[in-house]
Amino acid sequence: MLSRSETANHSTTVPRFNLRDLTVLIVDASPFGQALTRDTCKAIGFCETLTADEPLEAAKYLTARKVDIVITEWSFTPVSGEKLVFGIRNGKGSVDPYVPIVVLTGFADWAMVAGARDAGATDVLARPIILENFLARLTFTLASPRPFVRSPRFFGPDRRRQVRKYNGPDRRGIEVKSSAPPRTNADLANRVKQPGGLSIDEMTSAGKQVLADRKGQYRELCDADMAELFDLIRELKDDPISGFPLIQPIYRKARQIESLSLTFGYPILAEASSLLCRLLWTLPESRVSSPIIIQGIETHATVMSLIVKQDIGEDDEELREELIGGLAALVEKAAKLD
Repeated sequence: MLSRSETANHSTTVPRFNLRDLTVLIVDASPFGQALTRDTCKAIGFCETLTADEPLEAAKYLTARKVDIVITEWSFTPVSGEKLVFGIRNGKGSVDPYVPIVVLTGFADWAMVAGARDAGATDVLARPIILENFLARLTFTLASPRPFVRSPRFFGPDRRRQVRKYNGPDRRGIEVKSSAPPRTNADLANRVKQPGGLSIDEMTSAGKQVLADRKGQYRELCDADMAELFDLIRELKDDPISGFPLIQPIYRKARQIESLSLTFGYPILAEASSLLCRLLWTLPESRVSSPIIIQGIETHATVMSLIVKQDIGEDDEELREELIGGLAALVEKAAKLD
């Protein structure tokens, strides 16, 4: 057991982050997702939260005033998240090309992550996002700025997370020059570390209260998402021969349901949604009209709807095994089709 003095010393080592002077810009096309991120940022202490529905609206903020961090979704049309990030870093009208940029996405793969970092993103977080992880990465981004690298093909935070000894020729040195973090980012880190901030645990508690307050709205959103999913499946069933273009919106809707279900305490729904995504991910056009594929898609949606309607959370392990086990077997069977 720690002595009183040791306990006091131990408590002072807990990192605390003061966000009271900081402005965050949140870019998200989903009204619910935008509001959830905004309320969380307010709860953990941000002084000002700005919101934009799409990249062009965000660009108007960023060419007119300085913000301290940008949190943006990735999938936008017609202007993509990649163009937004690249424009912040390289656009002539950007007030602060060094601003930290955190990308959130529900559709992450290696190509997407590489694209975001090549465009100049500071960090990439894939949904579903665990609140504690999100807060830890967010505060680390603010308090520990990485040096920027400029080359003919790239400008942004150094993409190398670790520096390893290398004894070969310096093939990068000719075209790449690293610079120390600019004064604006060093000043940002100092502001975040000033007294009066919150610990990650305190931020997490505040964030969980936001989730609790939004849970009723999440259920309404989930019902609407399921109705949209069934409409898409109905279209596919009506014309399976030419229904391949519907696979992508079905996949995106399933991924959207998955991304929020873990956040709000529905891990079984997240697993069912993830299995549907696995079924669709590598599906070639020639197999869309296969009865087992269409049956599999509809079965997944039916199970997902049951979980939502019966409010099945994380404490029913027996029911989870029954529901998820059946879906996993169906996905495996579909994968073996020629």
